[in-house]
Amino acid sequence: MSNTRSRKLLQQLSAAVLALPAIQPLSAQQFFGDQTISYRYSQYREDRLPASEIVDGSGDRYNIDIHQLRFATDLSSTQTLTLDATRETMSGSTPWFFFPGASGGDPQLIMSGATVSEERSELVAGYSTLREAHRLSASLGSSRENDYESWFASVGHEITLNNKQTTVGYGVSLSDDRIEPTDAVLFDRIEQASRHQVGLSLTATQVLNPSAVLQGSLQYKRHQGYLSDPYKRVFVAGQVIRDARPDRRQQWSLSGRYRQAFRKADAALHVDYRYYRDDWSVQSHTLDLAWHQGLGNHWSLAPGLRYYSQSEADFYAPVHLQAQADGHHSADYRLSGYGAVSGLFSLNKAWKHWKATLSVEVYRSDEDWGHDGSDQDSPALVDYQRATLGFDTSW
Repeated sequence: MSNTRSRKLLQQLSAAVLALPAIQPLSAQQFFGDQTISYRYSQYREDRLPASEIVDGSGDRYNIDIHQLRFATDLSSTQTLTLDATRETMSGSTPWFFFPGASGGDPQLIMSGATVSEERSELVAGYSTLREAHRLSASLGSSRENDYESWFASVGHEITLNNKQTTVGYGVSLSDDRIEPTDAVLFDRIEQASRHQVGLSLTATQVLNPSAVLQGSLQYKRHQGYLSDPYKRVFVAGQVIRDARPDRRQQWSLSGRYRQAFRKADAALHVDYRYYRDDWSVQSHTLDLAWHQGLGNHWSLAPGLRYYSQSEADFYAPVHLQAQADGHHSADYRLSGYGAVSGLFSLNKAWKHWKATLSVEVYRSDEDWGHDGSDQDSPALVDYQRATLGFDTSW
């Protein structure tokens, strides 16, 4: 293998340590010019709930249309500026609360009475500079909805060592969120609240050989303030009351990512694993497998499979026949114990200064696929499909 090709392959492998989240942010893309414009349009559609599972409300769940636009420019040979804009429109109904089933049967689901219609706008500015073996980065952003506002910022530092074979980094993130729920008096919701978050991260990346890269990361987040969902209710000891969660939450996660290139096959294997736990008794495991295959003539495809499993929060139940001493109760299915499987597929085409991407994800979940063995039901779990079309151009 020539030195030029070796360096190119190492660059590709280093770039490939990025994760494959459910809705991939534009910040996870690689750019190939001094100035780049990228656009992504995504459709996210949750499956309708069967009428037999609903006592009241609509079974139509969330539909979300997402537009993402990024501009990136090199201010100099060592400085880069990025601007990201996101616009989301959401409609549909969501699970509200459950009643106990007759004679101990399945809980009876009450959906939100009216179709939710919301819009969200987000703007993020990022800056990075490279000085010898050190890369410094910072970002500042804001996200706004009709009932919600968030400001967030982050800083990071990476150091390249060992003849550019090893990279270590750390970062700090902060956010401040404020919420003013709609129809607060009518539905007995909190009128306004706030919450804050601080996050810390450590990352190490090691080039194992000209064809393989390994990365490990450790993350910690601390949330404080109003962490309940103002739009959900819960049945507790014969009464339907507000969703009530602890006002603090600490989260830890440990991730590993492995990239193996196969030069003769023009392909690469991506393997990601993430372990998560928090002080609400939630633990989860996520395993991602993907195969990136070049097809020639600047075409490539990437099929993938993801498995996710989590345990339930210690204050979760669809219905609470007795009140807990600490006053914490929630019937939110996102805090239940369950498992989920996703099939992913993407197709890419590059030509001259353009690149086009089409990706599809199908997600299915079930309470019996989880690892926790809980005897609690997990009704109203989500199944969804997501499709994304994107374009990049540079000059």
